[in-house]
Amino acid sequence: GAGEEEILAIAKQSGMEVSGDDVEATRQLQAMQAMSMLQESLRKHFAEETTMSVAEWERVEDDLTFIHDHMSLEETREWFEDWTGEEPDAWEDVPATESARELFAALNDRLPADRRLRLIGTVARPIEADAYAPPEEW
Repeated sequence: GAGEEEILAIAKQSGMEVSGDDVEATRQLQAMQAMSMLQESLRKHFAEETTMSVAEWERVEDDLTFIHDHMSLEETREWFEDWTGEEPDAWEDVPATESARELFAALNDRLPADRRLRLIGTVARPIEADAYAPPEEW
């Protein structure tokens, strides 16, 4: 997304006065929009590449999430908490890793088997990512 200077320049051209909080809110909004667009692109490419049956695809397509190493570890923890309701920050023995994909898999492995997200594949475009679906009994 746009950097602070660019956001300020656009605001100035528009005749708007913005605060540091406004700039940060704009950057966060851009990051959320970019993540949403990336998730949709990953979903599209996964749909093109998957060998899943039509019935299985229809069961999971709306609930897929993609984990990739362009996510920060904090984003990965938040994503995991949003999807599972678990709070990984409370787990002291979470393995040290620099990979969001490895972290997500390790957190997921700590859940009871019936609550784990299912790794159903990977996708290579536009970036490499793991595709997760909800547990069978979602």
